[in-house]
Amino acid sequence: MFNLQSEWVIITAALGLSLLFMMCLFLRIRRAAPDIGTSLPPTFKYLLKSAPFLTWAERAGKPLWGNTLVKRNHPDVLHKGQEALIDDHGRIPYKICKQTLGKTDYFFALEESKTNPVVKDKFVQTLSVTFAQMQLGLAIFDDNGQLALFNPALSQHLNLSVEWMLKKPSLLSFLDQLRDLGTLPEPKDYASWRNTFKSIERAAFKDDYQQDWLLPDGRTLRVTGRPHLTKGIVFIFEDVTSIVQMSEDFQTKTNELMTILNGASTGLVMIDSKGNILRYNHAFTKLLNTDKIPDTVIDLTRILQEIFEPTPVWGDLRDFVVELEHRATWQADVKLPQDISVSLVCTPLSNGNCLCEFTLPQTFINIDQGIACAAE
Repeated sequence: MFNLQSEWVIITAALGLSLLFMMCLFLRIRRAAPDIGTSLPPTFKYLLKSAPFLTWAERAGKPLWGNTLVKRNHPDVLHKGQEALIDDHGRIPYKICKQTLGKTDYFFALEESKTNPVVKDKFVQTLSVTFAQMQLGLAIFDDNGQLALFNPALSQHLNLSVEWMLKKPSLLSFLDQLRDLGTLPEPKDYASWRNTFKSIERAAFKDDYQQDWLLPDGRTLRVTGRPHLTKGIVFIFEDVTSIVQMSEDFQTKTNELMTILNGASTGLVMIDSKGNILRYNHAFTKLLNTDKIPDTVIDLTRILQEIFEPTPVWGDLRDFVVELEHRATWQADVKLPQDISVSLVCTPLSNGNCLCEFTLPQTFINIDQGIACAAE
């Protein structure tokens, strides 16, 4: 592990970034997160709670959470929000940054006295060690397109040398270097490379660049580009190899399961506790004589009422799906117009879903051609 602390402080101080703006930046790249407790990296959660400035969250104007400094110095913020910061002169002596993530607003308040250059440099230097420990690779390019700020994780993720990045390469040189290292997916010709670089830069300025890069060593990096508060661009590199692998493994197992279910002669349909149709197999679509299965149990039972003879069973099914307590497996017989008896078995599952099985007499089952009477 190389020692980058001194270089890190120099770069950070030169850029003159305040901690307030850095926090806003990281929340922007995590704006899809539903809450602080479960969706932010542990290092970042600790940073928010122990940050040396006021940090709190609100939803619909109601404060939900405040960091240690809020609780110690301005506890009224947890009841009144930023109104609690108004001084005797009717003004708020803080510079406040607000970021909205889903339904939650996050506020960061830095005392105006701390925004002078000397205090700010010391302020940012204090955070340099914390940024150096983050697992997300960070690269910030200034308004001249030069690399102005980075952390050690960037070198680890992209195999870029620290000495080379300290030369403050341009964005195009940075991407060229990644191309030479085989990190970027390579187009057929060099002209395509330049077009790719320009499209990445344009997308980042529009706040809509996010792609997964498959590296030669098999790792997957999720690259996010965002416009920076200094009119530059920030790129975040996150190793999502394990997440992608888990997703692929899950999809593989799901496909294998569906292959097994589609080979069954029993019609199967899974319904969640809200009445949404989750999965069904091939035999079930043949039973309904359609490939377009409705999305809800209400619409499904309407179709079943048209296919089968009149029965109160479909009302029982609708009630069973949404009932979460005292559920037990039950069975009922329903009849098709051809006087074919079909056995319906509804089984509650541990996660609140239920599985419905439609079983026909073997004589009348033909999965490839649908339901047909043997005599026909």
